[in-house]
Amino acid sequence: PVTGINIHLINGVVCAICVFYTMFGGIKAVVWTDVVQAAIMVMSVTLVGVLGAIKVGGVTEVFRIAGEGQRLNVNLEFDATTRSTFWNNFISSTIMWTSYVGLNQSCVQRIVSLPSLKHARRSLIIFGFGFVMIMFFNCFTGIVMYARYHDCDPLEAGFVSKADKLMPFFVQDVVGHLKGMPGVFISCVFSAALSTMSAGMNSLAGIVYFDYIKPHIKHTERRANLTMKTLVLLTGLYCILAGTVVEKFSSILQIVYSIGGVTFGSVFGVFLLGMLVPKAHGRAAFWAAISSMLVMVYIVGASQGRNHYETLPSSVESCPVLNMT
Repeated sequence: PVTGINIHLINGVVCAICVFYTMFGGIKAVVWTDVVQAAIMVMSVTLVGVLGAIKVGGVTEVFRIAGEGQRLNVNLEFDATTRSTFWNNFISSTIMWTSYVGLNQSCVQRIVSLPSLKHARRSLIIFGFGFVMIMFFNCFTGIVMYARYHDCDPLEAGFVSKADKLMPFFVQDVVGHLKGMPGVFISCVFSAALSTMSAGMNSLAGIVYFDYIKPHIKHTERRANLTMKTLVLLTGLYCILAGTVVEKFSSILQIVYSIGGVTFGSVFGVFLLGMLVPKAHGRAAFWAAISSMLVMVYIVGASQGRNHYETLPSSVESCPVLNMT
């Protein structure tokens, strides 16, 4: 919707580019493209947040409006049935990001590819600072968006069809008149997608080959290289096809968090079991992980349609009458 280009064409082209450099560049290409993409993401979210705040009237005005709208309130209750509280977010985020950074193959393979432990520690420190910066400006931009639309909610007014389109709408509204800025935002979105996709394809190909294919064939470097390239290609084709389904979802972020809630805790628990209980054997860990995931699937499935979380009120009082009809 932002570019006017068919989304399926964009999906195919982006996936093809990602598959190409992942197939022929390997982990080195994935790491160096991630460096460039991370720089683009930091620059983009910073520019959008700062320029948006200027458009509203400054940082002080942004926080004044957000405070009056109760968007800065912090819920300190320890209630598992409440969607967003400080403790719920703190505990779930700690488990999720510890599991992702410390245990996820796409992160671990980048860390172990470094020449020494010193380099690995340094890269994790840099990652920590960069991650905090991106998350800070993501949250700040969300507050700026509320301040901008506190009296004219684009979603309620019908300017956008779903919440996932609010950010592109905000960028076009606030910095669309500045040449190149919409392109910077689009490059940020593509960078985030390519970074995640390339690392995922590379790690998935390695896991499938070494865990499931290598034990059953005669291993050679040439055969391993060819097999993993083929796996990357097949994964890319799957991503292109999956893109036609994902666009039908109302919010892909909610689905990602639901799946992560089912898997991250189980994986984290298995590794903790191995570290803290050396006597635990593989069969016990396997069935513990399966049991954990089944329980989480039941909880997620049973809660669908039962839990209704009320959102804070929004307004359309200042929306143009012409756009409301």
